[in-house]
Amino acid sequence: MKKELANQVGQCLSDMLKKKAEYIILRQLSARVMIEEKAFLPLEKMKGKGAFPVSFVDGGNAEVLGSSTFSLQLIRLGAVLFQGKKRMKSVRKQFFVLVSLHGEHYQTEIFGDTLFTPLTFSLSEQSLKMGNDDVAPASIGNAFRRYAELAFAAELMKKEDSSLLVLDGSLALRYPHEEEFFSGLADVSKEKNIPLLFLSKSTSTCCDNNLPASYCLLERLPGKAWLYPCGTYPDSSLKNGTRYEVSFVHLHPDSSFVFMAEYIGQGKEVLSSLLEHSSDPAFLGYPYGLVVADGLARIPHEETKQLASYLTATMKNTKELHLLLKNTHSVLDSMRF
Repeated sequence: MKKELANQVGQCLSDMLKKKAEYIILRQLSARVMIEEKAFLPLEKMKGKGAFPVSFVDGGNAEVLGSSTFSLQLIRLGAVLFQGKKRMKSVRKQFFVLVSLHGEHYQTEIFGDTLFTPLTFSLSEQSLKMGNDDVAPASIGNAFRRYAELAFAAELMKKEDSSLLVLDGSLALRYPHEEEFFSGLADVSKEKNIPLLFLSKSTSTCCDNNLPASYCLLERLPGKAWLYPCGTYPDSSLKNGTRYEVSFVHLHPDSSFVFMAEYIGQGKEVLSSLLEHSSDPAFLGYPYGLVVADGLARIPHEETKQLASYLTATMKNTKELHLLLKNTHSVLDSMRF
């Protein structure tokens, strides 16, 4: 059965791979970009400019306690500044957000080293819903992590002497309140003349042959570091008219990874500056600074588990709290069959 399945699935995938791509389809921008060999721009390490200072930022979040009506989230942020290949400084910041249901809205309270004031969310906010269900309180933790990343990046840009700031993820805005935070970051970028780069490890962008754009581009030009520009676009979700460039980038000749890059500022120069950061064999072709920032921001499951145990044991009304926190999935997960 397994062998037959492997043969059948393998044949289906082989048939898919036979189709040649002609266009990249950027659905979020309602754009089609033709794939042409002449459009690939070679990337080379920058020469004669000395060590290029680059800051890398990432964030993480995890639910510590929660039920269907509230969620206590830990938000952790990490940043690292490199001068060339030399690691100059690391910064870590964290805070807690309590999300609780009040009628038709979720209200939030923030504890710790925060970067902004509490926010309110509608129970029916479409960008946070899963299917037809109402917004789950835990989903608001993801939105807070995004706000915190943008606010943290703006704060870092004001304090540190950097020639480029790189964030993990996409530039696309999807959450309520997000425009305010992004506009603040874009304003600081413009004021200090520091380019902003968002680098996505994964993207749903496909080509007209229904295969990933990253695969189709790498198939056309393997063995080289390159930039494939897809155009400059206005972000219709931003009232301040910010325009940004979209490209795909291959940062090491021997890497099997292609990333989507969205940036505000000098395109080719910005991406060329990342080549010297993208030669770590553990993740070849991915900037090492983002690996470090991810490690600073990562929240291990065991850490949240221990914190939850401490909080529930220390709080008043422990018995009632345990009843509120009952989770049938956790019972099933702990069972051995």
